[in-house]
Amino acid sequence: MKKKIVGLVGVMTIAAAVSVSAGTSYVGYSLVSFVGIIISLYFLPEITPSTQNDSINKFAGEYFVHHPLMYGFWLSVWRSVIGFLISSFGFVLSLYINNIFIVLTGPFVYSILENFILSVLGVPFFRLVTSFDPNTLDQAAVTTERLLVGPIILIIFISGFLLYFKTFKKISVYEV
Repeated sequence: MKKKIVGLVGVMTIAAAVSVSAGTSYVGYSLVSFVGIIISLYFLPEITPSTQNDSINKFAGEYFVHHPLMYGFWLSVWRSVIGFLISSFGFVLSLYINNIFIVLTGPFVYSILENFILSVLGVPFFRLVTSFDPNTLDQAAVTTERLLVGPIILIIFISGFLLYFKTFKKISVYEV
């Protein structure tokens, strides 16, 4: 039987509530990011580099140089997916933790700790930050598969958090 959440909009399942909550951040970030790309491509004057342009040597540089609008669109979509995951983590925290400080800072603390731990371990190309902006590292270190690792780690962390509170702590969202 699916658990229901009673709120301002009525009764909905937890999955629907997560989808609505995180989906709004997805759509909002997509729009803001893509509008910024359109403004920079079509409304601002073109900038010609005074030295040799090394944009082609970045991650997906060929695509960035020859198809900047599509590059910006797909980068906006990908960044929105990461924003969706981070806001989903915040929503899941709010289901089981009653302390607003922990709920609001939890996703940021996760991001900082994940960034630090993976950098110390010598695998900075697996970080969520690198997945968000692939040009933070050298082009040789960044591959499409490596960009997926950071979000997958976050999904595993969220799933582990849910599993911990449902099976070991046996806390229902109604008890909070």
